[in-house]
Amino acid sequence: SGAESGLYQAQTNQAQAQVALLEKQIQDATLKSPTDGKVAEVNKREGEITQITESVISLLPSAPFQINVDIYEEDIVKVQIGNPVDIEIAAFPNEIFKGRIILIDPAEKLISNVVYYEIKIDFENPPQEIKSGMTADVTIKTMQKDNVLTVPDGAVTRKDGKETIEILKGKKIEKVEIKTGLKGSDGTTEVISGIKEDERVVVR
Repeated sequence: SGAESGLYQAQTNQAQAQVALLEKQIQDATLKSPTDGKVAEVNKREGEITQITESVISLLPSAPFQINVDIYEEDIVKVQIGNPVDIEIAAFPNEIFKGRIILIDPAEKLISNVVYYEIKIDFENPPQEIKSGMTADVTIKTMQKDNVLTVPDGAVTRKDGKETIEILKGKKIEKVEIKTGLKGSDGTTEVISGIKEDERVVVR
């Protein structure tokens, strides 16, 4: 009957909700390592209280090398564990290696009276010839979008809360209002709306 069907559906919905709740509890109770490796030391037991600066679990990564980088306090809020990183090593010119952030030290460190935070970056495929102590330049990708429309940042004028750009239409220069998105590290800015691909942008 319709009443029985409704009762079964309600019981099914209740069971599905219970499953979702249990899956969420399992997820919240699971610690996941940001990198491959072996647990070397566990410093706390279930139920014990820990401070933010204390190490709970020590992990020995499978990768033989990591990169330590000091990040300025205004930039540390932009990075997260798991962010991909492009790695350039002085000893290997014209090569870019891949990595990702596996640790952000919660304790600050002072360098020339400026606050920094240390992060650790794990190599995905380090070169066999790499040696400890080599100098590396890193580019941390905090946000990334593919296949977007970009313009040189110098072409965008920002005034009174509006963003405008000049485009060439025939022999005339026309100013149009645009909406921008992410700002790239290469001097470009994403344009979400206002112009189309292949329009000629004026840079002054």
